[in-house]
Amino acid sequence: MLGAEYVVEYATSEYNAYEEKSIFRMYVTDMLKGFGEVLGGEIKYRYYDLIKVEEPVKEEKTGDEIALEVIAKAGLKGRT
Repeated sequence: MLGAEYVVEYATSEYNAYEEKSIFRMYVTDMLKGFGEVLGGEIKYRYYDLIKVEEPVKEEKTGDEIALEVIAKAGLKGRT
């Protein structure tokens, strides 16, 4: 059986290969964007801007705010 060291080494090498390919794609597309702009084209977006995934911003709410929202959604009335 394969040891943990081999699995970690394999996963690391696969990740590095993926990153290397991604960086090369970004370099090539940025160069093509630059060539297009030099020739008079208007290119609005970079390849990276189109593929990047942004994490959603998490809302910071207190427990009381969450409880009031649940009460309101349920159609109940809270203490006043």
